[in-house]
Amino acid sequence: MTNPEVKEATTAVYDDFVSLGDLLSKVLLEEDLDAASEMGTITTAVTESGTALQELCS
Repeated sequence: MTNPEVKEATTAVYDDFVSLGDLLSKVLLEEDLDAASEMGTITTAVTESGTALQELCS
């Protein structure tokens, strides 16, 4: 990727999805129901980073 803005936005989306995956592993595989309280924060981050990337590439 040669555009640094697109690279940064794509990295943010990737990082947010990794965080979501980690959280889902905690909740579903490790049965850590306390971790579920972070779901709203992470889904908001995924939405925001995805929207930012979409707006940048539109």
